[in-house]
Amino acid sequence: MFSSVAGLGTNSSKKTSSSKGIGGLVSGIDTDDIIKKLTALSQSKIDSAVQQKQKIQWKQTAYQDIITKINNLKSSFFDVTNPTSNLSSSSAFNTWSVSSSSSAVTVSSSTTNTGEMLEISSINSLAVANSFESGSAVSGGIVATGAIENLTGKEMKVTLDSLTKTITFSTDPQADLNAAFGLSTSTGQPRVKLIDNENGTFGFSTNGTSKLSISGDADTLASVGLKSGASNLVDITKSLGDTSFKTALVGGAFAFTINGVDFNFTSSDSVMKVINTVNSSNAGVKMTYSETDDTFSLTSTTAGTGSNITASQLKGNLLSAMFGFATDTVTEVASPVTYASRMVAQGEFVMPDSGWEGLKTFDITVNGVTKTLTVSAFDPTKYDTDEEKIDAVKAIVDSLNDQLKSVYGNSDVQFSLNNKTVEVTAKNNKSVSLNPVDSEGKVNEALKLLGYNKNINNSIVAGTPEIPGTTLSSLGLSGGELILGGDTENKITYTGSTTIEDLLELINAQKATTGITASFDSGKLSLKSDGTKPFSFSDSGSLAKTFFGTAAFSTSANNTVAETEGKNAVITLKDGTTIERNSNSFNVKGINLQLNETFTSSEAVKSITIRSTQNLDDIVKTVKSFVEGYNAMVASVKTKLTEDVNKDYLPLTDAQREDMSESQVKLWEDKAKSGILKNDRTVNEMLDDFYDVLVSGSSNSPYSLEDIGLTTSVSTTEGTKLVFNEEKFREMLTKDHEGVTRLFTDPTDGFSDKLSAAIDKYGSSSVVSTGALVEIAGTAGYKDSQEAQQLSDIDEKITELKNKLTAEETKLWKQFSAMETALSQLNSQASWLTSLNSQQ
Repeated sequence: MFSSVAGLGTNSSKKTSSSKGIGGLVSGIDTDDIIKKLTALSQSKIDSAVQQKQKIQWKQTAYQDIITKINNLKSSFFDVTNPTSNLSSSSAFNTWSVSSSSSAVTVSSSTTNTGEMLEISSINSLAVANSFESGSAVSGGIVATGAIENLTGKEMKVTLDSLTKTITFSTDPQADLNAAFGLSTSTGQPRVKLIDNENGTFGFSTNGTSKLSISGDADTLASVGLKSGASNLVDITKSLGDTSFKTALVGGAFAFTINGVDFNFTSSDSVMKVINTVNSSNAGVKMTYSETDDTFSLTSTTAGTGSNITASQLKGNLLSAMFGFATDTVTEVASPVTYASRMVAQGEFVMPDSGWEGLKTFDITVNGVTKTLTVSAFDPTKYDTDEEKIDAVKAIVDSLNDQLKSVYGNSDVQFSLNNKTVEVTAKNNKSVSLNPVDSEGKVNEALKLLGYNKNINNSIVAGTPEIPGTTLSSLGLSGGELILGGDTENKITYTGSTTIEDLLELINAQKATTGITASFDSGKLSLKSDGTKPFSFSDSGSLAKTFFGTAAFSTSANNTVAETEGKNAVITLKDGTTIERNSNSFNVKGINLQLNETFTSSEAVKSITIRSTQNLDDIVKTVKSFVEGYNAMVASVKTKLTEDVNKDYLPLTDAQREDMSESQVKLWEDKAKSGILKNDRTVNEMLDDFYDVLVSGSSNSPYSLEDIGLTTSVSTTEGTKLVFNEEKFREMLTKDHEGVTRLFTDPTDGFSDKLSAAIDKYGSSSVVSTGALVEIAGTAGYKDSQEAQQLSDIDEKITELKNKLTAEETKLWKQFSAMETALSQLNSQASWLTSLNSQQ
């Protein structure tokens, strides 16, 4: 019956047929209803098959739910991937705690299970890695040129740690800084202090280890010799060339070795790149920078006496600037790519015959960044005299300079007019290029007006007899004297007209007495010593400063780096045994030790005691969790086996579902599903097998589960459950830890192995050995199950029945349609006869 659940409607069945012909238009009968009734038997066969399919699906789901539960129990307590809860592994039972009587030694774990006690009478030394650290602060600080009074009227952003203040300096800059940042609470001194170096420079310093930086308009800062971002500490994100070291870097290329690994960097590389490259190499060291101390450190990744670091410099002095290493191994200095300070037009500016309306544009590239500049409308007929023409070109030059400052944020690159020749000047070693000629050979009109008719850049070149090279004057250099090897006899005199080619010849001509060779490649000047003579240079002019960043350099064996030698850890046990290791972490008698500090015995504390004691809490917790998990699984399965079958509640047809609400459908199906596995033979056999394991014991252990506190309790509703006597279990573990462990872990006859095998007998998805429940219901990984085949057969049957119903309905509709047509014809004839009679 259908009405067992209140409000669920009647047991009527909705047919799947639909109108396929004329429905009683002439006869007035309900053709659709008649056909539904005539095909009701066929529809009921379909409904019965669908209900049968639903029952199998419900049963399959119930089986699969049990498969999931027993496999979850196995993965939680018998899986090698969970060592701490794997009851089949002895490691789950070897739970020993270790403790130390002194903070000088930390004990992390123990592999011993004998209650071992270890006594240490002294910790003579700790293992230390060989390391190098900067002998003092490495930063060059913030050094400005001129007098402190030159700050007056200038606006700058000054940042102290995380506090930034914008300051427009008055006639008393120190008072301005005091007002912005105050005085030190501890010393009463200014937190930011100006220092007159009395050598044409002054500096910004802090009271303590605070970080100070200055930023702002590039031209404003440049007027006092500063760059935006200048800091009293090393900013590791900046390039080496932009980093101010106390020991100035020599050159723009740096090569050194650490533990036999070669490293090469240029001045464009950041400090961070140097650190990361060294740390990710196979040199076996770790390089760091500390803002607190303003120092670098280089530490071996291996402690002990065998961890010595070897380092030497070959090119440049980067390790000297960072750590204070000696330079006696340096044999070469090389400049970064250097650029001339001027690009002179190929001729005087040329007034075109006709001008242009609107704007003309051209591109300029500075340090690889290309920007477009514009020249306004130009009418040459307006200018008659040379003075007027010069003024007109000067106005263009001024406009271009304003644009350069706007697009690049500084005035490092500028156009200038020298008589009738336009020049591009660059400072701060900027690379500049102009390309008046396009790919089709056409000259840009605006640049042609300025006198540029060929592509040009300010890269320094070494010339040939046929093609003159860059002159020193184009670098902004005049004359000077360069002394090589420290001997004034090896003096080289140069002038502004000296070319790069001339300079190379002058230096190389003295190789026999200096041991130094000069070379020029890709815009870089290099000086290299053959090692036969002391390597040094000094310059009375600015040539060396321009190329190598310093006016003088000489190799030196002076080493200011602070070194910490590597040492081994040494301990003495109470029995007199001395143990030496190159690490502070090592194992003694199965106990892992971590040495934290040295220790010497005294009357008060004669030794450090390390004890290993059995810890039962973890294994008790695991076994208790297993019992709870097993009982929950058994109770859930037993419920399925014992719940009542509601024969009056069959699976709903589609038509019945349409007449119900969602809640009604759920109530109905809950009752229809009840008892789907009642007294199922396979599931009952599974529980019986599990019970046999619980009471069987192990031939390789003197105990059963009951002996160690795990008894069984039988319930008709909840099945055979385990009862855990924690007190007895702890007692047996203490009495015979090994025997209890074997009961669980014996690989051939242990409880864990047998229960795991029993679970596999029913729940394994292995193709080699498929579980009984899996063969019936299948899983996500096993599709070829008995119920899967049953469902396939039923689907074929349902399709066949639906096809038969469709054919039956089609036949009936044709018959009723023919009847309607015949009735229509009869009606027409009757109407005709009636009309004839009315005419007589």
